[in-house]
Amino acid sequence: WGHGIYGNEKGLKRILRLMFLRLSNYHFLYGNHAKKLLINEGFKSENLLVIYNSLDVETQNQYYLEKKVDTKFNFLKTEKYILFTGRLTKTKELDLLFESIEILNKKNDLLSVVIIGEGNEKARLQKKYSKLIKRGLVHFAGDIYDESKLCEYFKNAHLFVSPGNIGLACMHSLIFGTPVCTHDNMNYQMPEAECLNESNSVFFKRGDVNSLTTAIKKGLLLKDSSETEDKCRNTILKTYTPKNQAQIIEFFLDSI
Repeated sequence: WGHGIYGNEKGLKRILRLMFLRLSNYHFLYGNHAKKLLINEGFKSENLLVIYNSLDVETQNQYYLEKKVDTKFNFLKTEKYILFTGRLTKTKELDLLFESIEILNKKNDLLSVVIIGEGNEKARLQKKYSKLIKRGLVHFAGDIYDESKLCEYFKNAHLFVSPGNIGLACMHSLIFGTPVCTHDNMNYQMPEAECLNESNSVFFKRGDVNSLTTAIKKGLLLKDSSETEDKCRNTILKTYTPKNQAQIIEFFLDSI
């Protein structure tokens, strides 16, 4: 039960990972991308079962339905804000997000960013983009694990942006009705990114700040559509739930 392969493995790492994976008779995989790659490596399709992934959807859905009133954060300077949650590490490529915010707010302060999470990149980012922080366009909220509070941040955000890879965070955003923006190279994504499509997200060219800026502008329009929240949430409620995972696994085990 695991990720399989991503498609970006090279050299000895690729050889060893495939050797290890061939030790098993069957594989439970989080995504179809990994299944396709393993089939190309000679694995049998019938021995590869995609079971997706899940969070505590029942609790998250309950908070979503309870919180009807929009929350106004007094530390935000602008009406609209972008949200990021996760570990603040180099792989998240947050410089791209801050550079894009500088471009978008060049003439007027129109869009803010809220960062939830901690990591070894935090101090560097705060120093490098101190001007954005002083202008009230960037807010570091620290670690937040309370689903009730997270619901407020997700639900009121206009877009969730992850410039580097994205995993469970995209599912977290979609269940609360907020579309996602991330890069388009699946070989450098986590398997959960497969839940994203043109109705609930926007994509940009990996590593390209201008492409990201264009995608953010497009993504902000998604939240303004009355249908977007339902499209985001239905993606998760239909497939990415513990109940659905259990049903797939039980059906498979009964068949062998």
